[in-house]
Amino acid sequence: MKISNLTIGDYKKWLIKSCSLILGLIILPNFYAQAATCPEGYTSASFLASDYTQFGNILGGTSSPNRPVMGGSNNLTVSITGNGNSQSIQGIPDTGTGFQINQVMPNGSAVNTTTFKFDKPLSGLKVNIFDIDRVHVGASFGDKVTITAKSPSGTTINPTTLTYNGSYYTINANTIETGTSSAFFQTDNCSNTAVTISNECLGIATFNQLIQEINIDFVDNKNERNKQNILAQFQGLTDSSMCVQKDNAFTLIKSNGVDSVNSEQQTAYTVTLKNIGAKDLTNIVLKDPASSGLEKLTNITCNASLTSNTCTTTSTPTVAQLESTSGYTLSTLKAGQSYSIVIPAFVTANTGTITNTATAFHSLAGTLNVSDTDAVNSIFAPPSGGSVTPASCPAGHQMYYVGSTPPAGAISRSLNWPNDGATSNTFTFSDGRTLTINFPYIKPNSLYILPSNGKVSPYYGSYVNGVNQQITNNAINIF
Repeated sequence: MKISNLTIGDYKKWLIKSCSLILGLIILPNFYAQAATCPEGYTSASFLASDYTQFGNILGGTSSPNRPVMGGSNNLTVSITGNGNSQSIQGIPDTGTGFQINQVMPNGSAVNTTTFKFDKPLSGLKVNIFDIDRVHVGASFGDKVTITAKSPSGTTINPTTLTYNGSYYTINANTIETGTSSAFFQTDNCSNTAVTISNECLGIATFNQLIQEINIDFVDNKNERNKQNILAQFQGLTDSSMCVQKDNAFTLIKSNGVDSVNSEQQTAYTVTLKNIGAKDLTNIVLKDPASSGLEKLTNITCNASLTSNTCTTTSTPTVAQLESTSGYTLSTLKAGQSYSIVIPAFVTANTGTITNTATAFHSLAGTLNVSDTDAVNSIFAPPSGGSVTPASCPAGHQMYYVGSTPPAGAISRSLNWPNDGATSNTFTFSDGRTLTINFPYIKPNSLYILPSNGKVSPYYGSYVNGVNQQITNNAINIF
């Protein structure tokens, strides 16, 4: 509604609320508030009446003090430019839930901007702009409203979507402009007033990105008569619920990048911590307990594939630390930073599945547990993975087997070797039959890479290479 004189003027209400399409306001009996569904690291928060009224009266060309809002989960600074006469902003005195912006625009080219700047980013923000209209009675006018936001890095962002429920208008990426059609002498009939708003002449701007600042520009783009002191304006900024970045929050990821592993082979798990909160985290405790069917190897390294990794050679944990009850403590992980390590492990399970779990704890951010589960391919499995049935013997034949986990019906015995460097061994089965394994000639180890454990080929057991990676387990080794 607009009355063209110096005392009663253009009334506007601005509503910032959550990602819900419902226009939820405590002060409006016909609308309903709805909590926002927030991404990881964010929490749903709402404005209270006291959040608005605490700002008092802010004159044009000045900014308010930085004040806590939304239950202390964020801080807000409000400002308004001083283009014109009597510019000011304050908490709505008659309702206590919004901002009243009074401004007398001097002419049709003047622009006034109201800015709402938050200390921490908001997610899923939607801005409802009420009473965007035009009139051609006496002193004609046509509202032109431009709304933009700024990301946490300061990049200007247009709305993801911008819609308008009115007539005689044009709309683009960030601006709604009335009074642009050929039917200029038509007048919108919006019923919005200082304390009552509706969806008539309503603009809706949606921001799917992270937002830290909102800027709303107002221009009377059709002020053709009485160009001095033609308008007073009223705006209200209100809220139902939105998502605010938590002070203390982190994520934890653990994976070896595959769904199955081979028995008696190595795999490597990447464990990554990321601080997604607004504040630095100190003394995060990381644990990676021992897992059945897996044996961690000692050469834990920093994840070189993560370029922003804060891990260093002096901040990599040992196996003993990760598997201990006290865990490994990270001294500091700054906001936005990541810490990532690679843990090699040897698969000792023969079949079934193995589950490897990592845990991180912070006194303020809480506890996270993540697990990686893989199927185990037996030593009979093909190189591509999966499983096969061990070979069977024709009717009237008997299978003999040397090693662990023999097939059903086989006569078996364990695998061993008489001593290091022995070139042959005879295995005797329970029925008296024998199998001899013989190495008639083995070149001296000096011609090849010497095993780090000083063993002489052939030998039975496990092999650990020069960087402490376990290559074999319960095998006959030749170098």
